[in-house]
Amino acid sequence: MKRLNLILIFILISGFGYSQNAKRVSAYNELKNKKLDKAKKYIDEASENSSTSGESKTWKYKADVYYEIATSNNAIYSQLDTNAIDVATKALIKAWEIEDSYQKDNKLYIAVSIKQAGIEAYARNRYDVSSIALEKAYTYSLEADPRRNELDLLYFSGLSYLNINNLNKAKDILELAIKQNSKSVGVFSVLSDVYLSIGDTTGALQTIDNGFKVVPDSANYELLIKEINIYLVRKDLKKAEGKLILATEKTPNNPMLYAALANCYGTQGKFAEAETALLKALKIKPDFFDAYYDLGGLYYNDGVAILEDAGKLDLNAVAEYNKLKQTADERFTKAIPYLENALEINNNDRNTLLTLKQLYTRQNKSDKMLVVDGKLNEIDNKIEQAESFYKKAIAANAESYFANLFLGSFYLNEGEKIFRTDNPKANEFYAKAQPLLEKSDKLKPDNKILLLQLRQLFIKMNKQNEAKLINDRLNNLNK
Repeated sequence: MKRLNLILIFILISGFGYSQNAKRVSAYNELKNKKLDKAKKYIDEASENSSTSGESKTWKYKADVYYEIATSNNAIYSQLDTNAIDVATKALIKAWEIEDSYQKDNKLYIAVSIKQAGIEAYARNRYDVSSIALEKAYTYSLEADPRRNELDLLYFSGLSYLNINNLNKAKDILELAIKQNSKSVGVFSVLSDVYLSIGDTTGALQTIDNGFKVVPDSANYELLIKEINIYLVRKDLKKAEGKLILATEKTPNNPMLYAALANCYGTQGKFAEAETALLKALKIKPDFFDAYYDLGGLYYNDGVAILEDAGKLDLNAVAEYNKLKQTADERFTKAIPYLENALEINNNDRNTLLTLKQLYTRQNKSDKMLVVDGKLNEIDNKIEQAESFYKKAIAANAESYFANLFLGSFYLNEGEKIFRTDNPKANEFYAKAQPLLEKSDKLKPDNKILLLQLRQLFIKMNKQNEAKLINDRLNNLNK
């Protein structure tokens, strides 16, 4: 059981009474046994009894008991007194007063003790306690020594108030920290969150702007990202664009920033800029699903927009119509490999599948349409229909990468479902999966996602040598 720092201090102070009053001893014993309801009962009685209320030990024990109540995760105990941290604090002060030594140094001891109570409460997610305790610890610490301006106590107190949705109090505490010259990015960041929580985006932006003025450039990235998100929510795309460009300059290897910048460009109709940003994102992170999907969608949507423009032409403008249609078809063709890459990373994404189905329909790629229909049926748990579509796709094109991959994965997944309940049947599925996945590997070698599936399959089939070979290939790819 963790005890307040003051315990040892109290023991060392001369003149303490050592009366072993039964109530006080009982409180001590119940506290040791973690029976806080009984400990509270006994210590309350001892502190109200004239024979023991004048002894500092009584109030020390009371502080210990109420400290444990305040920080307890047991709902029954924590509700014994919702102001337990206040009671513990007053008990500590009372103990010092009895010894006639309530000076600045002793205030500091109390501040440290309350601070520890607050930190422990915060670690236990007892924000209702940590909010008050850390605020009090700051006050006592400052009273003991004005030079001890422990602004981190205000930060965690404000954060605690935010976590219990006491927004006005959180705002007051964090603004006090700033008034006391805090240069912590966390203080400005959390205060901006408070303003956003009360629907004041102007206040949030002003807080961030104030943070930029005092937080070093090397530490204000968090504020910059918050500012970008606010502008995006407000649909102030021009300002969001400028801030995103600044963010990419600060952290040029963050693919998420380029994807967000591309989205910003795309919404403003800046096709070339969006394309460049997404290609940068993929260069940084070659397995970035969102960037593949967004880039495929960029080409697809641009193709649709070009066709719409073509449809508005006069019927006699045949040459111009044909030129626009050709450009649109080029966009559609360009979209397919990016969407297929996205599908390979996440083959259960319905939006990717439906977009590809439209593109395959436009280009009359019936074998690929069958693969998409198979996967859509598999997602909908229409097992027989899914298998049928996959088989038809392979019959139409035996060299289809996705048809072999998806049917092989399908059999692997079906085997996994019954591995524990029907091992022989599961092995039949694994046997069907092996040639299909191996063919996919030949059609598109060194694909990590596929290799992971093959390794899993060989382990299930107890083919350790084959699994080791696949594992070696994966290790080489990761070098």
